[in-house]
Amino acid sequence: MPLNKQTEDLIANFRGLPSTVTASSLRPPLELQTLVEQLETRYQFERVSPERVLVENWTRIFGSKLAQRCHPVRIIEERVLVLSVQNQTLRSELNFMKRSLLKRIQALEHCDGIKDIRTQS
Repeated sequence: MPLNKQTEDLIANFRGLPSTVTASSLRPPLELQTLVEQLETRYQFERVSPERVLVENWTRIFGSKLAQRCHPVRIIEERVLVLSVQNQTLRSELNFMKRSLLKRIQALEHCDGIKDIRTQS
């Protein structure tokens, strides 16, 4: 027999557990289509972003061998691309190639604001 929320909260309070009544539990449910539209608006999924352009052109920028050994992490301060690399040797190799890689990246549409590349292991 299911209990109502008040009874469940009383038992939870007695046992020292969090209550089941929250702001989200009091809100009426949304239809899935409405939720998807709200998420698309909030996160601008259809907007072309530097991140999307970089991922789509990753192999073209770094070449097939390097593209498999390093991965984009994020863009910080809207101008610094942070890469994850496998080892120190690859980090040094990318530092030597930084200038040419930046030129390739900046040649892409929506990526001209990227001014630096940083690596992390």
